[in-house]
Amino acid sequence: MEPLLLTERAVGEVLSVGRSSVRKLMDSGRLPAIHVGRSLRFHVEDVKRIAEELRQDSWRHDQVVRWRKEGGGASQNWAVPKSMVHAAKEEET
Repeated sequence: MEPLLLTERAVGEVLSVGRSSVRKLMDSGRLPAIHVGRSLRFHVEDVKRIAEELRQDSWRHDQVVRWRKEGGGASQNWAVPKSMVHAAKEEET
């Protein structure tokens, strides 16, 4: 029988994210938590829903413009949806 409730660590493993990302999802209200004593548990169906939302929200590689900004001793990587770049160019003209 599949477990109905998952620990914070198990949710992180299922979603391939760290504990802080699980906490952010919980704090934002996207992933409801159940308090069992002093521990947090997450319903399997909520985790499946979040996994699907994250899959749909992720940017496909061909839909993203990426560039690197150098300077100040540290480089920064940026990724922006192509739709945002096209919209910004149209506003300039």
